[in-house]
Amino acid sequence: MKEVIRQIRSLSLGDLVRVDWFDASIGKSLSGGLAGSGVPVCSWGVFVGVLGERNKRIILAQNSFRYSDNLYDIDYTAVLAFFGYEANLGFSADLDFPLVFSFVEHNIEK
Repeated sequence: MKEVIRQIRSLSLGDLVRVDWFDASIGKSLSGGLAGSGVPVCSWGVFVGVLGERNKRIILAQNSFRYSDNLYDIDYTAVLAFFGYEANLGFSADLDFPLVFSFVEHNIEK
């Protein structure tokens, strides 16, 4: 966790970021509650900051929905820093484009 906190300190508000972390809740549910580190997850988003004193959470904004002039919603991911193992800037080359395109092709109605 200390390495992740060090990496986070180098981030600036608005940076495009990739955070690699383990989702323990999904990992436990898929493994039938067996012990394990969880499922590896890559979250991409715009770095908003860190919330929490004891349990620090990395906040990444991802989508903004504007329903009207005064009504909007912002999707975000809050990654518990304890579960994170890496935070990166400038990750566009890391994105597995064939995997993403394949996912979109098979999951979006034509």
